[in-house]
Amino acid sequence: MHTVIIDKLDSGNTFEYYITKRFSSIAKPLYYQYLRKKCFKINGVHVQTGKEIIFENDQITFYIDDKYFDKSVQKTSLIPIVYEDQKLLVVDKPEGILSHPDGSLHESDLLTMLSKQKNVPIGTYSLVNRLDFNTSGLLLVGKDIHSTQELNDAAYKNLIHKYYHCLAVGYFDKPNAELHAYLLKDEVSALVRVSATMLPKAQEIITRYTVIKEGNGLSWLEVELITGKTHQIRAHLAFVDHPVLGDPLYGNEGINKRYGLLKQALRSYKLVFMIPDPLSPLAYLNGKVIENDDVSWLQYLKKN
Repeated sequence: MHTVIIDKLDSGNTFEYYITKRFSSIAKPLYYQYLRKKCFKINGVHVQTGKEIIFENDQITFYIDDKYFDKSVQKTSLIPIVYEDQKLLVVDKPEGILSHPDGSLHESDLLTMLSKQKNVPIGTYSLVNRLDFNTSGLLLVGKDIHSTQELNDAAYKNLIHKYYHCLAVGYFDKPNAELHAYLLKDEVSALVRVSATMLPKAQEIITRYTVIKEGNGLSWLEVELITGKTHQIRAHLAFVDHPVLGDPLYGNEGINKRYGLLKQALRSYKLVFMIPDPLSPLAYLNGKVIENDDVSWLQYLKKN
């Protein structure tokens, strides 16, 4: 028997999602076998479906093979690397960590963890895109200053297309659309506001969405960022009255509690490289699609 106390990094997820992320060495068939045999308890209560939501300070009891608690087997501290070549890395950032170091926050950050993992000096790698603390998914990392400049230049020219999956509250009038608005960041609070009209110092934002599936008062979306500004997807969808489910900043607190999700259901799942210039140092990436999906939120589309 082993007991684990849930920390804030895992709070708000389903039990099944927690097992998938923290105990990746447990194969799915074995997990379901353990589930049927009632080998898991949350705060003393047997886990029934795996869809139960876990929260910070919950006590999880495991009646499974000791080997799954060998840290050399779990390797939970490693950042998953989805793609790597001589110039770049694409990694899968877990939710609950910063994208880059922030001296004002005492939290783990991906760049530092990745540098230690790859045994390179901290400061060698640089981010080309960023994700919020509780947003998971694909991050593009330049391996050196020259590669990072090339990648940043391609991103500025909109040659690297970024796609997200999210759960939004409510149903959309149109199955797909391109949303236009203006975003203004408050440097003091780090929050943003969105307006339909131009404001002083505001920046134009463009967000495309496609509805993939609907159910239980929610819409499963694919979102493409045409512009990439702070909190753009979260703030833009909230502005059109379809906030991201679980979003603690721009979402609806009552709705979030009703569904039992307290972190934004938002994930960066795909990068598409369109580098048509054969003389570009990144020409070898032209047409490349890097994708790592995660459908852990689909359960919320079904009524309990």
